[in-house]
Amino acid sequence: MSSVQLLPATARPSISTAKATPFKNLQSCSTMAELKQHHANIIKLGLSSDNDAMGRVIKFCALSESGDLNYALKVFDSLAHPDAFIYNTMFRGYLEARLYRNCIDLSEAGACSRDKTWVLPGFVLSEQFDHMYVNFESLEEAKRVFDSLDKKDDVSWTTLISGYSRWGSVDEAFVVFESMPVKNSAAWNAVIAAHVQNNRFAKRLICLKG
Repeated sequence: MSSVQLLPATARPSISTAKATPFKNLQSCSTMAELKQHHANIIKLGLSSDNDAMGRVIKFCALSESGDLNYALKVFDSLAHPDAFIYNTMFRGYLEARLYRNCIDLSEAGACSRDKTWVLPGFVLSEQFDHMYVNFESLEEAKRVFDSLDKKDDVSWTTLISGYSRWGSVDEAFVVFESMPVKNSAAWNAVIAAHVQNNRFAKRLICLKG
């Protein structure tokens, strides 16, 4: 899988006067029924392929508590050239819904398509990727993401240790633990749990004492 750049997402460009009214209506939506009505009006205005317009539709569907991810996906799939904002919005929606497999599929689509270049916003983050790959036993990918980080925080270290533990890779978990510059209580708990859960604690305790 191609690497994904973790860069700040670009801001939405200012909208034209002609688009201002339907966009204002979109911003006031509180239900999917309202959203669909405004979406229909936008289509009538000939903006069905406009990333600015459709991005706002997708944002409500993907991120609002009253939204509908399936509807967001339908709109996304209808676009020939979705921009970075739209990719980021869909990705965030999948992350918040814990649909990690969809995140992986979307990242592969964005990385492989010539026309669909995209960037993840800063909030998306290493630990989210690590959790995502760990959940699918993609430990090599989790380690790749971990190694690419300029700054590794406590969550990143502990996530990788716990991931190796979850899938029985106790020795790998211990290697990561040993490489930590400062071993905090969370890391100690994670590596101890790894060995206890895999019946390796007695042997490792001797090594730790030695």
